[in-house]
Amino acid sequence: MSGFSWINDIFGVRKPIIGMVHLLPLPGSPFYREKKMNDIINKAVDEARILEDAGVNGLQVENMWDNPYLKADEIGHETTAALAVCA
Repeated sequence: MSGFSWINDIFGVRKPIIGMVHLLPLPGSPFYREKKMNDIINKAVDEARILEDAGVNGLQVENMWDNPYLKADEIGHETTAALAVCA
């Protein structure tokens, strides 16, 4: 398994558990309803803290609630910027 030694270097364990933070609908997505970005960020941070307290080794962040999903050329800069800010 020497080919995967980088995993231990990054996470400090051989088999890390990765948790997922699901963001509320982001600006520009079909179900975004004029929430304040602070509300979206605070929910994401709350989820991240729960996962951290549960002992996960890393996090992924996704825009799960931006459904129905848009095609790549339909996604606006406001959506990608909001996802980056939340991350």
